[in-house]
Amino acid sequence: MLINVYIDESGSIHKNSPTAYFAIGGFLVVNTYKNKVIAHYKRENKKIKDLKNIPLATEIKANQMTEAEKIGFFKAVQDIPTFRGGAKVFLKKRMAKAIMEANIFYNYAVKIFFCDCLIPQLKKLKLTGPIEFKV
Repeated sequence: MLINVYIDESGSIHKNSPTAYFAIGGFLVVNTYKNKVIAHYKRENKKIKDLKNIPLATEIKANQMTEAEKIGFFKAVQDIPTFRGGAKVFLKKRMAKAIMEANIFYNYAVKIFFCDCLIPQLKKLKLTGPIEFKV
């Protein structure tokens, strides 16, 4: 079974960055429902961009959206079968080991996100047969 995984990060992981947090989040969906998620996302994205007069080709950031608009995105996809999401937030100054190499930390963050957020959700779906991830 093919599982589509979408991941995005927020914040900076560079060791000299003043950003206090680094977050990584995303969702998974069984391939059968991938196009439904994309269609819902595009519809909500266009609605917000039209309202705010933002060009369709421009990426909209969360800080440009109201809480209600963010909730609208999640409401649009939350009832799609097999859609599961999550996020992991790292407070950089409380980490046991300093970030020395951004690429290594990013790979570590992705692993933690998969282990702590996505794999437990995948287990709840009780899928049978081999699973292949498409990231």
